[in-house]
Amino acid sequence: MNHKIKSMKKLLLIFSLACANVLLAQPTLNINGVQFLPGSYSFNSNSEPQGVPESGPNVTWDYSDLTNELLFNSTNVSYNGSGYPNASLRAYNDVGSTYFSQNSTGIFVEAIEINGQGLNIDFNYTNVETRLPLPFSYQSEVEDEFTCNFISGVSFDREGSSTFTGHGYGTLILPTGTVTDVLCIKHIQEYVDDSGMGFVAISLREAYAFYKNGFHYPLLNLDALDIGTVTYTNAWLNSEVLEVIESSSVAETFMMYPNPAGSVLNLKVFDNQSTVNIFDVNGRTVYTTQSSLLTETIDLSTFESGIYFVNVVSSSGATSTEKLVVNRN
Repeated sequence: MNHKIKSMKKLLLIFSLACANVLLAQPTLNINGVQFLPGSYSFNSNSEPQGVPESGPNVTWDYSDLTNELLFNSTNVSYNGSGYPNASLRAYNDVGSTYFSQNSTGIFVEAIEINGQGLNIDFNYTNVETRLPLPFSYQSEVEDEFTCNFISGVSFDREGSSTFTGHGYGTLILPTGTVTDVLCIKHIQEYVDDSGMGFVAISLREAYAFYKNGFHYPLLNLDALDIGTVTYTNAWLNSEVLEVIESSSVAETFMMYPNPAGSVLNLKVFDNQSTVNIFDVNGRTVYTTQSSLLTETIDLSTFESGIYFVNVVSSSGATSTEKLVVNRN
């Protein structure tokens, strides 16, 4: 009898520890999950003060009442130009371009060109600025220093420092939907612009960015920039992009959209050595390719309307299959 009681207590202890591990499970961002990819991204934004998000584990952040004041787009393209030899991606919009380098240790700003709204300023970095250190998880802390120069009337040298802290993790509720396993990163940045001729400007930024592996931009960014007066900028992925990712594969091998699809299917794989197959309902292979890119655009113009299955096999052997509906009407 005592033996049975001890065994039961042991099982309860194991069960309790298992439950605790589930409760305490936290996301760790990595380069495959958050790197910026080529493509077009759309954001909603406003300039309303939001305050400091709650910190800690298993938090629910409710920003469902955010109101959209402005919709803006950003387009990412691969970059291999000689102007910024270390950069691999250019992100641009109506205001200008930012050039990024990316590797397993983080995402970095190599250069910024502002050439819109009456401005023409190039920020040339002599010590790159970290946009996101990787890998990163709750309670991680990373410090970074950066330097650059630019001309705005006169020549300026900028010296800055950043501190990134894993602020919390949990569930994020936006006007566009709810996302789980989200990591909030606090970013404190201070920089000094010195003309060398007696004019010095000090700026302080406090920002909170909400990331999830599989989303290749922050889901939400709350930014307060103090340059004597405080400017608030809040930006979040719009409903179309959010729905695309949330309705796609829950596995870690790929995401696809739109679904149902017409003449084109967009595929994002997390491993650029994946094999992509599409089968019809009879199990016949109607499309196959060895992907060397993280994004693929598949021409469906020869596909008949109906149900298909998209199968992706990563280089490690991980496999996932999702149903695809093709509607050619």
